[in-house]
Amino acid sequence: MPRKGVLVSLLGVIAVAATVGATAAVAAITATSGAVTQIAPPASVVDGALQSDTQIRAFDEKQCVTLTAPITVDVTPGGGSGTIPAGTVVSSQFLHFDPTGGSLVTLTGSITTDAAIIGAITTSGSLDGSDSLGAAGTVYPTGDASRDLEPGQGDTVSISGNQLTATTTVNDQFHFDQIRVITHCPPPPPPVLATCVENVNPHGQNIPPAGSTTLPGPNGGQNEDGFYKIGSSNGSDVTVVTGGVTFGPFPSGSVVKYTQAPGSTPTSKKIGSTNGQAGAVIVHITGPDELVVVSSDGSRQTCLVPPPPK
Repeated sequence: MPRKGVLVSLLGVIAVAATVGATAAVAAITATSGAVTQIAPPASVVDGALQSDTQIRAFDEKQCVTLTAPITVDVTPGGGSGTIPAGTVVSSQFLHFDPTGGSLVTLTGSITTDAAIIGAITTSGSLDGSDSLGAAGTVYPTGDASRDLEPGQGDTVSISGNQLTATTTVNDQFHFDQIRVITHCPPPPPPVLATCVENVNPHGQNIPPAGSTTLPGPNGGQNEDGFYKIGSSNGSDVTVVTGGVTFGPFPSGSVVKYTQAPGSTPTSKKIGSTNGQAGAVIVHITGPDELVVVSSDGSRQTCLVPPPPK
């Protein structure tokens, strides 16, 4: 039977970053280039189930899980193999190449993840031992010795600095290549805090006296004029709530006027003009209770406004 050779080069660039607005920490593939194509976890990566002579498939596996037993990585950033101890929180990414066997194929591509790489798993035994990190619903070729890279034929994986480079040469017609990349789990992003501070009157002429809304303040944190700059700690849009009614979203940094009128129905009315600074206040909101600013992740901040005198 004719034999074929396969050269696959995988370059992974590591970008450590937090995702704006994420609700949980993940360490996932964020970009690919060249022949690497990111896909959703497939039904199967057993030999012959996901073949291509033009694509190296990459997908996220389990994310931010705590190891219940140590696992061996065959390549570490410092070179050589190593062991990740039980109790370590890790994420896993998978690279799969399974040629059809028609001819010599040379492919090059890259993956980018959002957390630093701990190591790469390239041998069948280590891949088998770490298949517990596999994606839910995907069938893996556990026990198939042909899934690994073959150093004797020039297959190599190296990690240096913030890059992962894996190069594999395969001369078996039915040989397929699989690499599991283990990354750290980044800490969850900081919460997006809602903010509410006193601001200009409708003509942009002044800011209420210092301390009016700075607790304890001479007025117990209440801004007697009711003008507030609302926003969020990361600059994302916010909404406001009064009397169970939500208004917005408003861009972070917007200035609103709020009137507390017990028993009233919540309303919102555009305010200001395009002349001078009269448009500094964009909306006048009236409601029966305190005005609450809500950020994109649910953080809440109350703007204390006294009801008008009787």
